[in-house]
Formats: sequence, structure tokens, C-alpha cells
Amino acid sequence: MHSEMLLHSVKADLHEKQEQIHQLKRVLHEIRQIKHDFSEAQHLIHRPHLNREAWRGTHAQRFEDIREGMNKAYQQIKSDQVSGIIESIEGKIHSLEGDVYSIRRQITRIEHEIEKEKHKK
Repeated sequence: MHSEMLLHSVKADLHEKQEQIHQLKRVLHEIRQIKHDFSEAQHLIHRPHLNREAWRGTHAQRFEDIREGMNKAYQQIKSDQVSGIIESIEGKIHSLEGDVYSIRRQITRIEHEIEKEKHKK
């Protein structure tokens, strides 16, 4: 009886871990899509293109400096922050998958134990 209760508890834990993996994979997909969309929009920083004859002077240089700062910020967000989040989620998924593997092995052991108990009776 104790083994059956333990089996039920461990199976519930397995289900919870699998659900967490599913949710993290869904979020990971969404973040990757957002990162792609974000990357696709980066070129808009340089629009409209302003040539040196039409656009010059201190305001023009300041404007170009702002654009360059925005471009660097885009790169930093995309490569450092978003990639860091993705790596963190991937690490958590990997960890949970290891837990699932261990829990499945535990379930198998408990099921064998239950079978042994049934044969003793």
C-alpha cells in the first residue's frame, strides 16, 4: 500500500515536471520569435537614409550619434540580454529533463517493488 501511494506521488511529480518543460518550451519559442522580429526591425534605425549633402552640421552629427547609440543598444539587448534569457531557459529545460529521466527510473523501481509485493501475497 505504501509503495502505491509513493508511486502516485512520484507520477504526480513527473506530470508537474513535464508540464513545466512544456511551458518553458512554449515560452522559449515565443522569445526566439520576438528576438527574430526584433532583429528584423533593427535596420529601421537607419531610416530614412540621410546623405551628407542634405544633412550636415551639429544637429546632423548628434542625430547620427543617437542612431549609432540606438544600434549599439539594439545589439546589446539582442545578444546579451535576450540570448542570456534564452540560455537560462534552455538550462532549466535541460535540468527538468534530467529530473524527468530520474523520476521515470524511480517509477520503474517502484512498479517492480509493487509487483514483488503482489507476488509475496
